[in-house]
Amino acid sequence: MAIIYVKSGSTGNGSSWNSAFGTLQSAIAAAQAGDQIWVAAGTYTPTTGLDRNLLFSEK
Repeated sequence: MAIIYVKSGSTGNGSSWNSAFGTLQSAIAAAQAGDQIWVAAGTYTPTTGLDRNLLFSEK
């Protein structure tokens, strides 16, 4: 089991708050069964575009 960190605007690999993923979708894609995703306060959207049909989903 691993903890994967997400903080909006970050560019890391999710291994710590100082190296957090910048997007929730990146964390979901990297997660394995049993992992936890810890998300810093903020607003997270599945896209930077305007496509309202996109959503967060697991593998």
